[in-house]
Amino acid sequence: NNCMIKMSDRFVITGTSDGMLKEWDVINRKCVSTFPGHQGAVKCIANYDHILYSCGEDRKLYRWSYKDGVIEKIVCLPAAPRSMDLSEDGERILLGLGNCKIVELDTLDLRILKIYGEAVKLKYAEGLKYIHGHEKFVSITKDRTLRLWHSGVDACEMIYGCAGNQHLTAVGYGHKRNCIYIAEGRDILELDADTYEEKHRYEGHLGT
Repeated sequence: NNCMIKMSDRFVITGTSDGMLKEWDVINRKCVSTFPGHQGAVKCIANYDHILYSCGEDRKLYRWSYKDGVIEKIVCLPAAPRSMDLSEDGERILLGLGNCKIVELDTLDLRILKIYGEAVKLKYAEGLKYIHGHEKFVSITKDRTLRLWHSGVDACEMIYGCAGNQHLTAVGYGHKRNCIYIAEGRDILELDADTYEEKHRYEGHLGT
């Protein structure tokens, strides 16, 4: 999952195994600031309008002020996270947890809005992505399946399943083309975000 985010053309932030966020100057190739806080490896990072969100093996979600370098709020999670996504409007966060549940939170006060997976038996959510604002989202799981969810409803539908022994390893959304992108083995698939039909398959990547 994403443990590096781009803040500008010059600066990126990474999550480390010793519980810190580090800001790097990629031009001068040096660390320029650190954000200590987590008591374990940082698993995921997201950013909206210079507000940072991080979660880690300590089962905590942090909200940081990038400008001031301080923690604004901390919430405890039911289990350690495996994946995270932030909606394009910055209002919602999705977390895929190690207990096979998906949690949706409000970014204003980090209040849990919905827990998904109570009525539906899931595998670990290895990737999550909002589509169409925060009305819908998709998940990829260890059972090699892409599922569609409607926010606020603990029900889903399978919209893609891997054939053979391939695995789904990443998911993304392109709002300009209105397409969902998934990494399947060495291929990248482009799916229409309304019909969920395959539009194109980019083949031949050297790594999985």
